[in-house]
Amino acid sequence: EMYEIRADVFGFASGLLPDRITSKQKTILAGLVTEMDAAIAAKNPPEYYRLNLRFHDLIMEFSGHKRAEQIYQAMVREAHLFRQRSLQPVASMRESNEEHAAIVAALRKGDREAARCESEDHHLGGKRRWLVTLSARELGTDRPNPEPKGRRRR
Repeated sequence: EMYEIRADVFGFASGLLPDRITSKQKTILAGLVTEMDAAIAAKNPPEYYRLNLRFHDLIMEFSGHKRAEQIYQAMVREAHLFRQRSLQPVASMRESNEEHAAIVAALRKGDREAARCESEDHHLGGKRRWLVTLSARELGTDRPNPEPKGRRRR
């Protein structure tokens, strides 16, 4: 449930951004995507995770919606270990950062709906990446590595 709520809050904030974000802020976010690419190439999950947190924090900050930012940060603290686990494999980091790049592209176009959808889908992708890391025992099932539905809205 945490991933779905985070998807909604992050999507909401991202949907506000095209009307509020500055050119400098777009450049900062794009720069973080580039830095995350370098962390992926170096196979450095801790650095990728640090940059990933910064990217998300800045989206929330740049949205200017203080209450949404407070709610989101409370959920981030609660889900910290889940998120770290889901971003350990290089393929997961790569997929996650491709989603970051899609969010930045939507912001550069000024497309509120695309920014919202890409951001929600990114969090749902995070849920899927996390579930894939779980064993059948952790899931309480005989079927390991479920593939939940990815994209929710378009």
